[in-house]
Amino acid sequence: MISYFKKVSSTAEDLSWDELQRLLDSRQVEETIAAVRMESDHNRRGELKRRLPAVTWQSHFEVGARRSEANASPTGFFMLDIDHVEQPLQLWDSCGRLLNLRDVLIAHITPSGKGLRIVMRNYPGLTTIADNQRQLARELQLSEYDAACKDLSRLSYLCRRADVLYLNKDLFMSNPEIFIRNDKLTQTQNDARGNDHDDLFGHQSGTQLDAPAGNRHPDGDVRGDGEKPMMYKGTIPYGDIVRELVTAMGGEPVEGTRNTFLYKLARQLRYIVDFNPLRLIRILPTFGLPQSEVESVAQSAVRSLRSEKIPYALYCVLRHLEEPQQEEEDESAAEEPTDVKLPPLPPVFKQFVRIAPDDFKVPSIMALLPIMGTLMSRLRAYYIDGDKHAPNFTTVVEAPQASGKSFARRIVKLCLREVEYIDAISRVAEQQYLMQLRKARNSKQQPEEPTAIVRVIPASVSIAKLLKRLCNAKGLHLFSFLEELDTMTKSNRAGAWSQKSDIYRNAFDNADYGQEYMSENSYSGIFPVYYNMLTCGTPAAVRRFYKDPEDGLVSRVIFCLLPSQFGAKMPVFKRLTRYELRLIENVCNRCNGELCCTPEQEVVPEHVVDMGYLNEALEEWIERERQRSIKEVSIARNTFYRRAAVIGFRAGMLAHYLYGEKRSKKVQGDVIRFARFVADYVLNSLLVKFAEQMEQSSEPARKEYQMSLYDMLPASFGRSEVAKAVNDLHIATPVRQIIWGWKANGYIEETSKFHYKKTA
Repeated sequence: MISYFKKVSSTAEDLSWDELQRLLDSRQVEETIAAVRMESDHNRRGELKRRLPAVTWQSHFEVGARRSEANASPTGFFMLDIDHVEQPLQLWDSCGRLLNLRDVLIAHITPSGKGLRIVMRNYPGLTTIADNQRQLARELQLSEYDAACKDLSRLSYLCRRADVLYLNKDLFMSNPEIFIRNDKLTQTQNDARGNDHDDLFGHQSGTQLDAPAGNRHPDGDVRGDGEKPMMYKGTIPYGDIVRELVTAMGGEPVEGTRNTFLYKLARQLRYIVDFNPLRLIRILPTFGLPQSEVESVAQSAVRSLRSEKIPYALYCVLRHLEEPQQEEEDESAAEEPTDVKLPPLPPVFKQFVRIAPDDFKVPSIMALLPIMGTLMSRLRAYYIDGDKHAPNFTTVVEAPQASGKSFARRIVKLCLREVEYIDAISRVAEQQYLMQLRKARNSKQQPEEPTAIVRVIPASVSIAKLLKRLCNAKGLHLFSFLEELDTMTKSNRAGAWSQKSDIYRNAFDNADYGQEYMSENSYSGIFPVYYNMLTCGTPAAVRRFYKDPEDGLVSRVIFCLLPSQFGAKMPVFKRLTRYELRLIENVCNRCNGELCCTPEQEVVPEHVVDMGYLNEALEEWIERERQRSIKEVSIARNTFYRRAAVIGFRAGMLAHYLYGEKRSKKVQGDVIRFARFVADYVLNSLLVKFAEQMEQSSEPARKEYQMSLYDMLPASFGRSEVAKAVNDLHIATPVRQIIWGWKANGYIEETSKFHYKKTA
């Protein structure tokens, strides 16, 4: 049993598993740690930390007892504190590979954000905490650690949930042997347990695996000795269960977390293989780990503590695969088919599109792009032109009043819940600073302003405030959601529109923007603009805001045209299942955790993915649109297809990451189809909205470009026929320039002066 103290001055209480979970999720703990990490004064940080609950990992006290060395009873664990660590997460990634994780109780980042604490079961035969610490330090190849933490009654301030790097429930719930010498303890507390400890943790000698692991095919199916996939209950391939469960747990692990993730996965899957380690090994993915390590994990998982009930995550997956939900199938069968054929969709996109009515399926995809781009802020990939791109998106959902545009609000709230929660803590710190500033108005010593990261900001934010948010965000994307575009139009009437327009354009390429003033009352600075937006508006509001199709802004925006709902029944969205809600939450938290950073971190390294296969596919798409723009003599298409291709590429980056960065042909094909779908949609939307203005044409039929100028002409034609067709279509481009372009691209040959024929 382990003890904890609500405050340093409190008396001891027992730390049960449930109580630990409550404390890790406590808002008071979260806010206190956030305040500690923003405080620059050493003494003030110490005062704040004393408000945190503290644990004596190395000793237990009777409930209500005061903490002292004389009252301490050993728990059988020791802790190693490693201080002054700039990147504790990276340190744990390297340390975790050197440890037997079955002996680790907890590993976490300390409240300061600059330290790592590892709590482990004592080594057999070592009789003091100091001896155990020295042995662990040798194993981890550490030259420095906090050697003062050798007292049994030593306190450790508890961390928040986000800082827990590893937590072993099995070891927490067990009664480990105690090897630490203590005058009050004459024998180990575990003498009566015999070899149960070995059975529980898989340390029993003589256990061997005498059967080979099953083959893991590239498509994910798990196959036995023959070619028939292994099936659960004879109906569901184990490969499907594994894929869905991995997705529900947040996606495939990265190096440094694979062993821990595999152990958690194995503990779930053991329930559907009769707790047989041989069968479990055959269905477990390896994630690139050695086979011997997979076998060891499988044995440990099978032998660990079990519940009578199947784990909830596995239950949701099995229910999802076993019951296709007949009601939803009946409803979808009654709906009219959508005009747009959707591509295969990655996780999160797939779930939101499933529940949307037909008219809202594509808008759901386009609304998700800036949201998921914000969660994957540090994702990067090299485009065809050699430039490195970030997931930058601006989406405008356009529809008449009362057409259901508010669907986007639900997606924002669900996907950005964790981001907004962290924002709320940062805003509290800012409010506390303002209160301290007012109190110290006449004092010589002024409080230091916290550099709080607030990422979800109002679209009507002032220029100075926006620059400040960009500075504090450390290269992470800010995000704005606005349900009525007119609100932003009104806020920009006071001469700020030209500046805001520049900012929105710069956000597409993460270009620098800033201002410099001599006055200290205004914010000065120049920063790269990482800023994604999702806005909704009526057609009139969109026209007022995006006035000029040639100013370079409109071609950087995804215009999502929601079909008219005039006379239609009220759109009804289906409900997300509990499984889908859990999946969305896990995937979003994984993206935000791996590709963003918290206030105490400097900058999360960029995560660069190889998108060479997508670039090859987009080159074909670009060439097709280039030739079409030449044939149609379309300035609009020639302008818009270039930006549409970039947006499609960035959408493909998101899909690639959401699919787990797999290199299989099927996944790559799905990523390509998704990227091309987005590119096609963006291009067509821009042409529908702005082509007429750019082409200076008033002919309605030309808007859809149902017949190009080139296709209208016969196989052989003269210059006069081209001139007549140009006049009929109200094309402003000179005839001579059109003919020169066709000849240069090999579409025509000159047969005689001013007479031509089409080439084969």
